[in-house]
Amino acid sequence: MARFSFIGPSYTNRSVNVSSQETINLMPERVEEDEDESIVLVGVPGRQVFVTLPDQPHRGAFAINERAFAVAGAAFCEVYANGGFDQRGSVEADDWPVTMCSSGSASGHILISSAGKTYVYNLVTNLLTQVTDADMPFPVTRVDFINSYFLALKRRSIQFNSSALLNPASWDPLDLYQRSPRGDHLRSLLVAQTDVWLWGIQSSEVWFNSGDPLDPFQPIPNAVLDVGCAAVYAPVKFAGSVGWLTENPSGDRQVVIAGPGYQPVPISNHAVTSELSQYARVDDAEGLSYQMDGHV
Repeated sequence: MARFSFIGPSYTNRSVNVSSQETINLMPERVEEDEDESIVLVGVPGRQVFVTLPDQPHRGAFAINERAFAVAGAAFCEVYANGGFDQRGSVEADDWPVTMCSSGSASGHILISSAGKTYVYNLVTNLLTQVTDADMPFPVTRVDFINSYFLALKRRSIQFNSSALLNPASWDPLDLYQRSPRGDHLRSLLVAQTDVWLWGIQSSEVWFNSGDPLDPFQPIPNAVLDVGCAAVYAPVKFAGSVGWLTENPSGDRQVVIAGPGYQPVPISNHAVTSELSQYARVDDAEGLSYQMDGHV
């Protein structure tokens, strides 16, 4: 009996006469034991309200050591498995996401960036305080943590800063790092494994912790990309790599992941690229990844 391949990935071409496929709430999965490598469509989970926080909109969430935290509007809350929550304090609010990172049990702190300002939450005392050190960069767009250092990216600049060891409230003006291979402003920062990714508007580079106590962070030789990032909050970690949204000077946009030699490898097809090109703006894009049943 003849078999016809009606099932496959979504692909909506700019011309629907060529291809008009659209898959909603389904993902393709290859049947590994089938010699013909048949594909079935598997349902993805829906959504339901888990908790209603005291403010809106939802601006970010973070989990560490079996504890979960979220920021909604100006409210910083701890969220529990039963759907309850406690508001632990307030942060400055705007329409952009927050970023959070933690030293875990090493020092018991969470560093939060919100509306350009930074805050420290103590996991032991449950107290939230604003960072008042005059040497803390401002405004901050993203924060992250690596090898006992908290990192902060200054908006519309070519610099990022590192904190004192395991102390997100203490910042030295000498612990400042500036990109040199390119001159475009840095747009985003993300720690992935042992690398510190720095995305600019038109180019990117990767740094690492050299172990030098006087100058710990240094660029990886030749890890410079002639591809920038289209949005501050687009970069995301997944599948042991990082992905982000690019935009070249002519306006072409692609979703890429880091491949061999840190070079970008497109994972968006022509249909997705065409769809992205029709958006009036993408600087407000947010990256999200999750894994389910072996799929990323």
